[in-house]
Amino acid sequence: MAKVNNLKSMDDAKKVAIELHLHKVNIVEKEAALNKKIQELVENFNNETKGDVAYCAEAEKLLKNYCKKNPQLFKEKKTIQFDGIARMGYRLGNPKLNYIQAGATEAMVFNKVKKVLGEYVGSKEWIESRKILSDYAAGKLNDATLAKGGLRVDQNQKFFVDVIMIKADENAQ
Repeated sequence: MAKVNNLKSMDDAKKVAIELHLHKVNIVEKEAALNKKIQELVENFNNETKGDVAYCAEAEKLLKNYCKKNPQLFKEKKTIQFDGIARMGYRLGNPKLNYIQAGATEAMVFNKVKKVLGEYVGSKEWIESRKILSDYAAGKLNDATLAKGGLRVDQNQKFFVDVIMIKADENAQ
């Protein structure tokens, strides 16, 4: 192939352009063949694992529902291990304060908090949510006290199932 800096005429430029075209066509054809092979591999993989994927989805759903129906299992520990091959449990989201009364305005709740939980109102008169949440977590506040102020603490629970990936023969030992 002629080097770009050795082009001395339009004929040289045309030869390089033709070679460039042939190489580009070759690359595109090989890439198309590669993509076809990849697509076939993906389809084969999907067909071979279709039953496993369906079973896993159903089993995880069953285990998560079991966790939700039996929260007492997680009073002491958030996670239960099964012989080192799987575990189930829950993860807590960040706690947040919400109004108990539907349709309550910030001003309504603020006045209740100011009256009942005055120490949780800042100098610029706002509800100190972080302090409330901190004291609630420490046990200094309870649900009943918060309810008097028109508040409650909500926290999302997300149940999970993890499978620890080891070979089956390693687990048999």
